[in-house]
Amino acid sequence: MTLSLSTADRAILSQIGNLPNTTLQGDAREFVVNNYFARNGYTQLDGKCGVNCFDGVYVKGDTVYINEVKPLNSNGAIKLNGPSDSLPTQMTDDWVSGAIERLRQTGDAAAMQTADAIQAAKDNGKLVKLVTGVDSQGATVVRLGGAK
Repeated sequence: MTLSLSTADRAILSQIGNLPNTTLQGDAREFVVNNYFARNGYTQLDGKCGVNCFDGVYVKGDTVYINEVKPLNSNGAIKLNGPSDSLPTQMTDDWVSGAIERLRQTGDAAAMQTADAIQAAKDNGKLVKLVTGVDSQGATVVRLGGAK
């Protein structure tokens, strides 16, 4: 599904290619996607734990949405990080379980609450996995599975 972005967010994305490095480009992509969810009534939780946690965690009603934000390739493809020596492929059940544990290990109260919310949603069938591909033209979200 193509996300309906604000004029301001579209202006940010139109400049993404001018940002000096991939870190800033990724930050801009995440900022725009977070704005979309906030404008549409989702509550954002703290899903960051340094590396290998969630780009976005949102709650709406009794459902928790976890989101990875990636570059949208010119052919429309979105690439998740594949398995590495220590991590399974992003957004697989094993990766999500590991990210929940990494959030808990931060010792940060907000991150630990997020971990508990994700785990409860997972246990209750109320977890939705999303990947959002973003380029200079807009954003496309793909639902990987989860609550109906």
